[in-house]
Amino acid sequence: MIENDMENDIDVQLDERSSSTRTTASGQITIRRDAVMDDLTAAFSDPTVTNCRLSFCMFQPHGEVEYEQGVNLDFKDVLDLFWPEFISTMTRGNGLKIPILRGDFDRSRWEGVGRIICKGWKDLNYFPKMLAPAFMETAVYGKTTVDTKEAFLQWIPEAEREVLEAALHEFPTDTAELDDIFRRYRCRTPPTEQNLPRLLTAFGHVEFVQRSYYAAMTMKPVLKSVFGQFSREEFLALYDNPRE
Repeated sequence: MIENDMENDIDVQLDERSSSTRTTASGQITIRRDAVMDDLTAAFSDPTVTNCRLSFCMFQPHGEVEYEQGVNLDFKDVLDLFWPEFISTMTRGNGLKIPILRGDFDRSRWEGVGRIICKGWKDLNYFPKMLAPAFMETAVYGKTTVDTKEAFLQWIPEAEREVLEAALHEFPTDTAELDDIFRRYRCRTPPTEQNLPRLLTAFGHVEFVQRSYYAAMTMKPVLKSVFGQFSREEFLALYDNPRE
């Protein structure tokens, strides 16, 4: 928790590494360039951080201060470092990205991600549209209205998408390629012309909702405090033309 006393500060201890993330009442956050995701999510695990005017002090891996008192390093700069690292290490998917769950990324870290999203939106209109709409809608409203079949087709590798889209247009007499795809997604139901659309919708629901449900529900109270004011249509419209 960030103290109101400007003289006080707190340390948020990080795993086994020697450095720590420090957040002061002035809203200063110290992060390491080689551990931006760890340090920022640790700092944002404190619910009071979203109400602070933040400044940032970044250290190089060898420990030297890169920018004093946040000079030349604002929140937008930090987000531009945070999101690529988060996407590469904590999500999966070909186009749209879905969070993965890791044992070392606990509840407080997911809440921290939610606060980073909220703070980015409130301060900068900065919205991570690389995260799948179906996941984000679930994380705000508890369920999704997105067409999970179409979302699934956007999420999978291009080679799989071409096979499935061709089968939706004209079901093949030889289903070997379809069978291979279904095995990869652990579906034992043989694909047919009649059940293929329904099964792809189910695949999408499993990937976008069920597998990442813990992350979505952990972030939900945080995200809803900011995005709950939007209707579903307004929220999904953020994907049309937000700052990324």
